Amino acid sequence: SPAEIQFANAASVSDSTPGTTASAADAGSGCTNADTTDWASQTNTTINDQAYATYGGTFFDASQKSEEFQLSNFGILIPDGSTIDGIVVDLEHDAGGANDILDYVVSITKSAGTQIGDNKADTVTTWGTSDTSVTYGNSTDTWGTTWTEAEIENAGFGLVFCVQTDSGGNNETAKVDYVNVTVYYTAPVPTTNISGNAYENDSGTTALIACDDTTPNITVMVATTSPASTYSTTCSNGTGAWGPIDTKSSSI
Repeated sequence: SPAEIQFANAASVSDSTPGTTASAADAGSGCTNADTTDWASQTNTTINDQAYATYGGTFFDASQKSEEFQLSNFGILIPDGSTIDGIVVDLEHDAGGANDILDYVVSITKSAGTQIGDNKADTVTTWGTSDTSVTYGNSTDTWGTTWTEAEIENAGFGLVFCVQTDSGGNNETAKVDYVNVTVYYTAPVPTTNISGNAYENDSGTTALIACDDTTPNITVMVATTSPASTYSTTCSNGTGAWGPIDTKSSSI
């Protein structure tokens, strides 16, 4: 009968930039401004190239909030059945030459434009006056909520953020160069059946063929269905131990 083994999977990552952007007033989050001006040049956030999405001008003065910048449709793909371990958001921004802009909202969405879980805005530290990359979250931080791989893959998965000016603000402009979201996940451990080269011992359990001096350099091929791939492991002559499992392009 076939022997069943499992491969341990380390945490993996998938990252992407937004495919859809929008600007809107959101009274619920407080991201609203009486001027009703939108974020400009919104698609500039997809490439790290010193071309900016911007918010502000002569109307953006002391102790005000911007409209909400909504980014979604990141196109991240995660293997079915994966466990989502953490989410990291990287923003590269600057305050347009003045130290009077701060975060107000930095949150994740499952439905575009609707924040859920933690607000990770740093409402104390003012933005720098040149491009600065800031990281929110980490590889084990799920932002105060739970996730499935389907929710990560959904077009509504994304980010909302807005900024505020401090008491010294005067004709301010917030500039955002680049937005990237990284998802850390652990893929399901595939169950693998050995094709041939297996035996059933006296206790009724299955195992690989014995690796000893009678089976030098025998290679056992294994196949997985999730993910679909073919692997092999070889009995090392004289060591009595199976070698590391290697990816093979050949089929069983």
